[in-house]
Amino acid sequence: MTLTENNSATFVSTGNPCLDFFFHVVPNTPKENITERLTLAWNHDPLITLKLICNLRGVRGTGKSDKEGYYTAALWLHKLHPKTLSSNVGTMADFGYFKDLPEILYRLMEGDDVRKRAKEERNAQKTRLHGRGFRGRHNFREPFGFGGRRNSRAPFGFGEKKKNKGKGLRNAVSTEERALAELKKVQIEVESARKIRDEKKIEMAKRAVERYNRDPDFKFLHDRVCDFFADCLRKDMELLNSGNGNKITLAAKWCPSLDSSFDKSTLLCESIARKVFPRAEYKEYEGIEDEHYAYRVRDRLRKEVLVPLRKVLELPEVYMGANDWGSLPYNRVASVAMKNYKAKFLKHDKERFEEYLEKVKEGKAKIAAGALLPHEIIGALGDEDGGQVAELQWKRMVEDLSEKGKLKNCLAVCDVSGSMCGIPMEVSVALGILVSELSEDPWKGILVTFSANPKLQMVVGDNLRAKANFVRNMKWGMNTDFQKVFDLILEVAVKGKLTEEQMIKKVIVFSDMEFDEASANPWETDYMMIVKKFTEKGYGNCVPQIVFWNLRDSIATPVPGNQDGVALVSGFSKNLLTLFLDENGVLNPEAVMHAAIAGEEYNKLAPKLLTNPFCSILTLSPLTLPSKAPPQTPIPFSEQSRTTPDFVNMASQSDSNNSAFSAPEMEFLAEDELIEIVPNMRMDTLNLICGDFGPFYPQIATQVPLWLAVALKKRGKCTIRPPEWMSVEKLTPVLEAERDSQTFQPLPFHYVEISRLLFDHAREDIQDMYMVRSLIEDIKDVRFHKTGTGLEIITKERTSALRLKHLSAMEANLVRPFVTKALETFSKLHSPELIQDPGRVPTRQPQAANRGQRRPLKDR
Repeated sequence: MTLTENNSATFVSTGNPCLDFFFHVVPNTPKENITERLTLAWNHDPLITLKLICNLRGVRGTGKSDKEGYYTAALWLHKLHPKTLSSNVGTMADFGYFKDLPEILYRLMEGDDVRKRAKEERNAQKTRLHGRGFRGRHNFREPFGFGGRRNSRAPFGFGEKKKNKGKGLRNAVSTEERALAELKKVQIEVESARKIRDEKKIEMAKRAVERYNRDPDFKFLHDRVCDFFADCLRKDMELLNSGNGNKITLAAKWCPSLDSSFDKSTLLCESIARKVFPRAEYKEYEGIEDEHYAYRVRDRLRKEVLVPLRKVLELPEVYMGANDWGSLPYNRVASVAMKNYKAKFLKHDKERFEEYLEKVKEGKAKIAAGALLPHEIIGALGDEDGGQVAELQWKRMVEDLSEKGKLKNCLAVCDVSGSMCGIPMEVSVALGILVSELSEDPWKGILVTFSANPKLQMVVGDNLRAKANFVRNMKWGMNTDFQKVFDLILEVAVKGKLTEEQMIKKVIVFSDMEFDEASANPWETDYMMIVKKFTEKGYGNCVPQIVFWNLRDSIATPVPGNQDGVALVSGFSKNLLTLFLDENGVLNPEAVMHAAIAGEEYNKLAPKLLTNPFCSILTLSPLTLPSKAPPQTPIPFSEQSRTTPDFVNMASQSDSNNSAFSAPEMEFLAEDELIEIVPNMRMDTLNLICGDFGPFYPQIATQVPLWLAVALKKRGKCTIRPPEWMSVEKLTPVLEAERDSQTFQPLPFHYVEISRLLFDHAREDIQDMYMVRSLIEDIKDVRFHKTGTGLEIITKERTSALRLKHLSAMEANLVRPFVTKALETFSKLHSPELIQDPGRVPTRQPQAANRGQRRPLKDR
């Protein structure tokens, strides 16, 4: 137990670190608090923590819409579990929008506080310009007229007199010469600014290349983001060319534009362009220099991909940039864009925009509101349009939630006390009004005041602005007596002779949780008293349950995590209301948390939990018994993390001592595997050392060695048909079986090398390439982990058995150094004279002791 800010007793934790993260992290939570709770939650349950991270970002019915909190968590994830972030980029983008991916890379390059610094710099610049009387972007001093400094006093009659005193000097310099001098000065300043921008651009590009080559975690994430965008763009172009433009994604909208801030900092455009237009598939790029190739594909990406796709998407920015306001389709404008651009719409296209708003009011058109938070809509009531858009978006939001048929008969308790000042106050007001409008009679439009003597209040007002003002001005106290809240509900039910279906199902308390003690009893005792009262009045089967909705970062925790009849949620999003809607049983904080992360999109997430099992084995000295080895701290297993594990080094470079092949050598061995291709040319039979292949006919499949298939693919002579096992349908059950069993599932001996070659050279021939690659990565990680765990069991428990059936070539190659070293060690244990002195130089080889010629023993 601990104390709230009001010195009242409260729980310090729910007892579940993941539930603590779910309840306490809100949009205003400091970064250090988020990372601290993330660490505790991840140590408790990595998969649930990964889902909770995505729940922070969920915009459209899937989470809390806490963008900044999500970015903080994503950067933490990249720092400590980089492979988890990189392997889930596509799934994580579904929770927010495509722009999240370049934003994460941008913050990794420029710092996690880059947006905060930019905002502070803009505000400081506005302050400076306002102090100088700045009136516009091109407000240069005029060389003549009233805009100039020399004539600033002329309108009052003083300028002419002063001018006469220096008449001779002024006549020496004509007006035209002064204008030309001023123009030349401006041109010099513009040229200087351009040079500074170019130098900064080059410096940013150098930093991006250096980071890409130096940091393998950043490189892996960068490549996965580029792969994701490239795959989406290529599929979208196929849909567009086939006449299915209505099915394309928003990848083109959020793909960084050329020379944008994202592109300058991360070089994403060039990387995406190279993957969309690979040199091997386009003959026109053969033989040209790499710099020229990069320039051409960047320009081609813009002209042939981004421009046509963005035109089909009917993005408002396209029409605004072209000054084509008369063609802008307002019914296609997204909710956030409508909120941000409505002032421009009124300025440049007032008649059409107001006509559109009238149609929305009449129900003849629709306006988007899905991505907006309730308090953001209320905050826009005072904008230039007089709150028209806000009123319509609020109405649309209420209609969307009502159509789900879930949220009914809920009663809101709104905390508008002094501790709630700022955004938490606005959120409490907005969510309280929303709940009151979603409830059915006789509870529709009713709120409960946050007070020791709570009262049922009918929200007064004909529009959203009036309702918001009424709720803000309700009387409040520093606590609320929940017993009295339930007494009020029971009183209304008895007087109105309400049926069980008409009774309140949930009491939702919107607060910062920093209230005084409302009762000296624990919640279990209070709740039993409430149940008793309702039972006596005939409502024992419909006792309302209580939802504590946290709106501010604090340590207060009202109840433990296993408390029945209670839910603990937090955040500013309306999406969380849907958590309780179909719930007929007793609420439980942990059950609600699991319900929040139980959607189909959450099931696609998978953390990379592996540790490096080989490090503590392969770093043993040659003659040290494994059982006597000092305990080793597991090293996080990531895709070539900051400390590259020994077994990764062994797999990536030849080592005569460890007898391991390098990755290129393993691929060389795998290239003799047969694979099916579909040629697009005619060619006679090829007589090779490994056999005869062909003849080749267009569109007739045939089998060739993998190396030949890759060579033909690079020249555009064929398409490659991936092996049957290389599909989502085949790999998904394999992954599940690998996770559930201690044995290895049957896979091709060179499955790692084959998949890697196909991903590098024939990605466009693989259906659902992104998912297939993710599944293979997961399978490979699970199998590597099994191998390492088996070796650890051998060393620690002195077990001599290790199941290696169905082991692949790459996996066997990783085990090989340990096996050879172990056999060498065991052989030397039988010859004590071969034991190496620890004080000797490691490069010296042990020699047999030379005791000279032995004297023959005499017979006794």
